[in-house]
Amino acid sequence: GLQFHHGGRRVQIRFADDGSLLPLWEDNLSVSDTLVLTTETRHATDEQAEYVLREVGRAIAPFASPDSDGNPPIILFKKIDSTLRGNWAAEVAALQTMAGLAIVAPAFPATGRTTLDGRVWVNGQPLESTDTWQLEHAGRCADIDGLLAEAGLRTAPLKLEVLRGDVEALAEHIHAAARSGVQALIVDAQTVQDLRILAQVTLKLDQPLYWVGSGGLAREIAQLAGLPDALSDGLPAAAQAPILALVGNEMVRNRRHDQN
Repeated sequence: GLQFHHGGRRVQIRFADDGSLLPLWEDNLSVSDTLVLTTETRHATDEQAEYVLREVGRAIAPFASPDSDGNPPIILFKKIDSTLRGNWAAEVAALQTMAGLAIVAPAFPATGRTTLDGRVWVNGQPLESTDTWQLEHAGRCADIDGLLAEAGLRTAPLKLEVLRGDVEALAEHIHAAARSGVQALIVDAQTVQDLRILAQVTLKLDQPLYWVGSGGLAREIAQLAGLPDALSDGLPAAAQAPILALVGNEMVRNRRHDQN
């Protein structure tokens, strides 16, 4: 939730195992609020993580489309680690049926983590060559497409030349991917500006989708969605909604305890 807080949003934290999952909006969140729901699945098995995220998906399904009063659907952000730690691919797959196209962008350029050709690079080195990857995934490939395919998702790339090209062509590229049955779009991003463009364009789409990313993309989403100047930036009413951020790391609970 730190990136959303830095983006000017009020952040609330709840936990999937403490009875606070429903009702999610009992505190009447405003459009500039972010609800961080931690599932504490970072170190669970793929099967356990998938089960928890499917339960979360069922709970938030009523908020995934406009309600009878015309309120827009929630903006769903699945937080993942920029070095792909944990069982994030299983979690993304568990949410996809309910949430639509997954926009997968783990890059965090401010910390040296970028993506190119569907792979993560850490300070210019392939993720597979880092100690971080070897500690959890020794012997496995860090190919984002392969990891998502193992989880049962059909993927397609969003290359830099498309991301940095004409914005209308970029929007059509995303729509076309969804129409063709793609379930996860893997985004190359080398700079903060790349992530900013991605946020600006995808928040304007009427295509059912959700965002999968690290703190880099979270910051760009937070600085746009639901803020008072969003309409003047050309964002539609659908972008004027609370953000629900799903976090798998148990450190969120520890940090809240430290603050109490």
